[in-house]
Amino acid sequence: MSVICKNDFDNKYRVFVKGSPEKISDLCTNESLPSNLVEVMSCYTKEGYRVIALATKELPDLSFRQVHRIERERVECDLTFLGLLVMENKLKSETCGVIQTLNQCKVRTIMATGDNVLTAISVARQCAILNEESEVYLADVVVD
Repeated sequence: MSVICKNDFDNKYRVFVKGSPEKISDLCTNESLPSNLVEVMSCYTKEGYRVIALATKELPDLSFRQVHRIERERVECDLTFLGLLVMENKLKSETCGVIQTLNQCKVRTIMATGDNVLTAISVARQCAILNEESEVYLADVVVD
């Protein structure tokens, strides 16, 4: 997701972009990416944190009209990586109890999420959808 802002001090436009670290790193210049980005992101996601990447780019010499008509692909490329926003989204107090009841009743619980897979696994372990012996299957959808 992107937003274009105008700095009133220098009258220049700048785009700010947020998204998954995997996607944002693809949109950033290589020299702006930290060499340990994957390791840092992995460390947080394994602990169940939600991780969002932030990036920016100056849009020089654009008029108000041009900013409103600029193509997304032209804005969301060659970005400068700013950093990671790391958030904790704690489980609701009743979640673990409900999952425990479902487990006791032999109801198979399936988690579907758009979160980072390591975050999802960590959360699933926190609420006992998964235990240490559970097998986790990862899949990619390929569209021809």
